[in-house]
Amino acid sequence: MNTVIISLIVGMSSFFISILLFSSATKRKGAEQKRLEKIKNKSFKKEKELEKKISLIVSDTTYRLKFMGNFLRQFKITEKIKNALFLADSKMYLDTFLFISISLGILACCLIAIISKPFAPIGLFATAIPFIILKVKINKRLHMFTQQFPDALNMISSSLRAGHPLMSSFEIVVQEMPQPVNIIFKTAVDEISLGVDVKDALNNMVKIIPGSIDLKFFVTAVLIQRDVGGNLAELLDGLSTTIRERFKLLGQLRAQTAQTRFSGIVLSIMPPLVGGGIFLLSPEYMEPLLKTQQGNLALLSAIFLTLLGLYFINKITNIEM
Repeated sequence: MNTVIISLIVGMSSFFISILLFSSATKRKGAEQKRLEKIKNKSFKKEKELEKKISLIVSDTTYRLKFMGNFLRQFKITEKIKNALFLADSKMYLDTFLFISISLGILACCLIAIISKPFAPIGLFATAIPFIILKVKINKRLHMFTQQFPDALNMISSSLRAGHPLMSSFEIVVQEMPQPVNIIFKTAVDEISLGVDVKDALNNMVKIIPGSIDLKFFVTAVLIQRDVGGNLAELLDGLSTTIRERFKLLGQLRAQTAQTRFSGIVLSIMPPLVGGGIFLLSPEYMEPLLKTQQGNLALLSAIFLTLLGLYFINKITNIEM
């Protein structure tokens, strides 16, 4: 009987001791986990603060005046304008660009108000002139890149056949090719040399010229070749030939639609030129058009229909491939 009681006491004691040890170990583990989470949160906050500081430093370089940067940063549209300036490879400050745009609108309103006050608000459309110029610069840069890109592909394929690695081929393009192709490949070379993954560096190339389908094909081909394998030089030669043929076809289409585009430009320019000439020669003849309600309505309708016709002619002649 005594042996049974002693065994029960020893068993119960062992059970309670094991529970106490397990609970204390769990508490220690929980405390360690909390400390690790605190350290992780602190490091994460520090990384976030560092990224925020870096973004502020970078964004400050896009503004000439710091207080203007603090004000304009609140609007989402400023990011789109900043991205457009980057795509156009423009060195202009963002606040300077907006100042020029607003100044043109105010100046146009004042000049139109001298002739006819009811039409003064039309001058606000002049604020779009810098944006149109920016769009033209972006398209011109894309066109230059498309022209130069096949030569860069041939240079890379020749370098690969000579036994050079891909990054050395990129460096040859940076040294031998003109802008903007060399800038695109220089970005990838610089990022890879700083430790960025090759896949991320190649994808970042597309962000510099987002409108280029050819560059997307090139990046896709290189990434697939890295994963699957194959003759990259032969693949790039084929891509170069395809781009050249497509570019040749686009040139033929532009030549065939040149007359239509020229007609649209002439039809859009002639009405304001004729109207301005008549106004200079005989201002009294144009007064009903500018100073009566029916004349204002007719003038606005003419402007709207001219712009609408120019838009449709542009859509018809702009063939995408």
